[in-house]
Amino acid sequence: MKTLRQRLTFTHTLVALIAIIIVALLVTSLIRRSFDEFTQQEIRRDAVQISEGLAQFYERQGNWERLPAFVGNRNGAERPIRLAPRRRVQIQDEQGNIIFDNAGPRVQRVLPQPPHSIEQPITVNGQAVGMVVLGGSLTDDRADSFLTQVERQFLGRVYISVIVGSIFACLVAIGTGTLITKSVTRPVSELTNAARRLASGEQPQPLKLPTETELAELAHSFNTMASELARQEEIRRQLIADIAHELRTPLSVLRLQVESLEDGVEQPTPDKLGMLGHEVLLLSRLVDDLRLLSLADAGQLSFNTQPLDPRIVLERAAATITSRAQQQQITIHIDAQNTLPSVRADPQRLAQVFGNLLENALRHTPKGGHITLRTHMEQQKSDQTDKTPQVTFEVTNTGTGIAPDELTQIFDRFYRADRARSRETGGSGLGLAIVQHLVEAQGGSVRASSNYGQSATFHVSLPIA
Repeated sequence: MKTLRQRLTFTHTLVALIAIIIVALLVTSLIRRSFDEFTQQEIRRDAVQISEGLAQFYERQGNWERLPAFVGNRNGAERPIRLAPRRRVQIQDEQGNIIFDNAGPRVQRVLPQPPHSIEQPITVNGQAVGMVVLGGSLTDDRADSFLTQVERQFLGRVYISVIVGSIFACLVAIGTGTLITKSVTRPVSELTNAARRLASGEQPQPLKLPTETELAELAHSFNTMASELARQEEIRRQLIADIAHELRTPLSVLRLQVESLEDGVEQPTPDKLGMLGHEVLLLSRLVDDLRLLSLADAGQLSFNTQPLDPRIVLERAAATITSRAQQQQITIHIDAQNTLPSVRADPQRLAQVFGNLLENALRHTPKGGHITLRTHMEQQKSDQTDKTPQVTFEVTNTGTGIAPDELTQIFDRFYRADRARSRETGGSGLGLAIVQHLVEAQGGSVRASSNYGQSATFHVSLPIA
């Protein structure tokens, strides 16, 4: 199986090779075209010069009879007409008869007229007296060649230079691609190794990728995930320890009391049976709360939402604790506007939310204290104009309040500011965690604030219907 590095290297090299080949072909084609145009211009210039010289010859002689001897002198004598070197030159009279061809009779029989040739008329006093036909290579065996041997050698050297340059560019591209691929895949390899360590149960060291790239974002997400998994694992362990601790106390009391009754040390008096029933009730509440939280975590809680009047919600919630509040000499106040819009929530779940909040308020409000229930429209910030309007419910109780360092922990499961007191009064340590789950599941939010030493307030915000 090819690795990511091999695939990236191969892909980068292939793309570079294709690009280099295309560029090389375009360059050679452009060079050849430009060179052909230049050569044609040179041939045309030579044809014009030869035509002018022959015109002067014809003007002096009046005919072409002495032309073969004149231009065909190969004994080193000076020629008044300079023919194009290494090119085939053919001169024709006004009837088109060949009167001179420097290629010789053999070539002339095979190719009567030079291929790829340029024709230039010979004019004397405005009258055409002949034609100069200037063609390709004179010495090349390929008589149809447009270029001379020297010109082809020059083009060959140019092509070799292009090929060598292309090969060098390919090597550079392969080396560069390897380095780039290595720099790209190294963070991926580190991330893979860290994921393997995480899968094996080991907590990996945070990945450090300084560059601001997508891989850096991926590494940051992985670090966040690893930290969250570690936190969740710690929560799970703490939850198991807390559950064991919460179950141990009532079970220990039940075991001791049952053993005492079995041994005849104590009699099953109504007080003893009532105490046993109280411990059983604590266990039952704990199990019910744990089941509710497990359903909330799994997203399996069902909600029957409907419009609810905020004032009626608070009045019904207050009615459930009125008698116990009077027994503890605690005063309950309701401050709810009649003009508030309805909220959309499940009435049973919402009753459970305020039931837990009021139970918590009763446990932490001293004798002679106050519990105040309020509602008001939540003020929207300028950057939250697209947010659904919400109604905020507040449950405030006088007392010691909540310490600032505990405000972020009070919604954790089994968290208690005073464990002994909460257990004695029936608290399981799960009430506020249940409140948070039920409120957020209905599109709302919950938070706590405190005037430490005087009061504590829980704020529940729910969307309007």
